Amino acid sequence: MEKIVPILYLLSVLLSDISNYDISMWGVGVANVSITSKKIVKNDLDLKKIIYKSSSKSLANFIYPVSNYYETIINQNNILKFKKYINQKDYKEKIDTYRKNDTTFYKNDQFICNNCHNIFSLLDLAKENPRKAINDNFVIDRDGELFNASFKLVSKKDSIIVLELNIDLNKNQEYIPRKYDIFLWGIFLPNCKRLIWINTDNNKIIKCKFVSQFATLEANLIK
Repeated sequence: MEKIVPILYLLSVLLSDISNYDISMWGVGVANVSITSKKIVKNDLDLKKIIYKSSSKSLANFIYPVSNYYETIINQNNILKFKKYINQKDYKEKIDTYRKNDTTFYKNDQFICNNCHNIFSLLDLAKENPRKAINDNFVIDRDGELFNASFKLVSKKDSIIVLELNIDLNKNQEYIPRKYDIFLWGIFLPNCKRLIWINTDNNKIIKCKFVSQFATLEANLIK
C-alpha cells in the first residue's frame, strides 16, 4: 500500500493540466497564478476539478500581500462543489459549499442554480470548446450573485483565437453590496474589457488582458 500511494499521486499529476501565469500591471509583474484542471471519477460520475492559486510577488507582496485559493468541481454544466480561501492584506474569507438533494448550497437560503457556471468553470469551457462558448449565453454565479455572460470572437489567426468576455448583472438579481476578494471583485467590474487569447491546438489560455478605469492587467502563460 505504501508503494501504491506515491504511484497514484504521480498518475494524478501526469493526468493534470497545469498552467502557470505571470500577472503584470502596466508592464510590472505583480502576481503569479497557477491553474490546475484534472478529471476525476467519484460515485461513478466523470467530474473535473479546477484549482486556481494566486499569490502576489515582488514589491506588490509588501504593499498588498495576496495568497488566494479557489476550487471548483463540475459535472458537465453543474457545479457540485466550490470552495475558496482568501488571505489578503485587508480581507480574509472562507467559503465551502455543501451538496444536498442535487443542489449545491452556500448556506440554507443561498444556492448555486443548476446549469450555472462560475468564472472558473466558464473559462475552462472557453478554452476546451471555444465554438460552444461563442454560440451560447451563460448565467454565472459569484458567491450567490447572478450575472449574464457571453463571448464575442474578436480575431482568429491560425490556431490562436481572441475572445472578449462580456459580463452583466442578471436583470432578476439585485446588486449585493459586500466586499469580495480582489479577483472576483475586479473581473466583474462594469464597463471593462476582458480579452482572452486561446491556442486551439492544445486548448490553453495563453494570455488574458483586463482593462478598466482603475488599471490594465495582463496574464501571460509562462512557457
